[in-house]
Amino acid sequence: MTSQINRKNNTFRLAGLGILTAIVMVLQLLTTYVHFGPFSITLALIPIVIGASMYGVGAGAYLGAVFSVIVIMMCAFGADPGGAMVWNANPFLCIVMCMLKGTAAGFVAGLLYKLIAKKNATIAVIVAAFASPIINTGIFIIGMLLFFKDILAQWSGGSDILTYIIIGLTGVNFLVELGVNMVLSPVVARIISYINKQFKGVSADQADTHVFRYAISLIVPLVGLILGAILLSKDDPEEKAAGKSCIILSLVSTAIVAFAVYVFVFL
Repeated sequence: MTSQINRKNNTFRLAGLGILTAIVMVLQLLTTYVHFGPFSITLALIPIVIGASMYGVGAGAYLGAVFSVIVIMMCAFGADPGGAMVWNANPFLCIVMCMLKGTAAGFVAGLLYKLIAKKNATIAVIVAAFASPIINTGIFIIGMLLFFKDILAQWSGGSDILTYIIIGLTGVNFLVELGVNMVLSPVVARIISYINKQFKGVSADQADTHVFRYAISLIVPLVGLILGAILLSKDDPEEKAAGKSCIILSLVSTAIVAFAVYVFVFL
């Protein structure tokens, strides 16, 4: 019995982390080309915060590291012009700075959630969502000041570096990231929490079936909507609940796809 429970938990955890890993990668790749001012915006912190909240500190650090690897790739390949300058100046320090800021953002988000969730889970998610972009941006600024001050001077165009950091590096981009994180993370965390409840009391085989349905709903939203409608028509309360989850995940996935289309067509 214990082994079946552990298998169910491991299945859900691995599937959840797999889906969040894919979302982190896709969001970071897409938003590399979305600019509010001189720098690209980072929306990948949203699934990082969600993963840290749902699966713990280690999961947050792992998702943050995945995000960091994508950032490094964009710097190395020149997709991010500002990042490419940092890479060309010193690849090793660029890697260290990127890995540290992303991993720390996920780790701290998970740690704060763990400390606060015992009293109020919703507030814990909001605090984690607030802290994550601050850690990510803060470590980036410290790294730039310590190791890439000449590049900062180039970016500032001769203006005061401190003023440039406040207005340029932590201006519109940071405020947009912070606002989106704080609004969306609690919403999506509630959806995942609802899905979590569907796994309580089900067998390991049933858990595998649910994970497959939810993964399909995220990957192919139209199939998820059809599957959800079919499950809702059944008399079994558990199947009905799974149908609702499939529809919710399909709508979330559709929203992400719509955002991607908007980015490539209109921006």
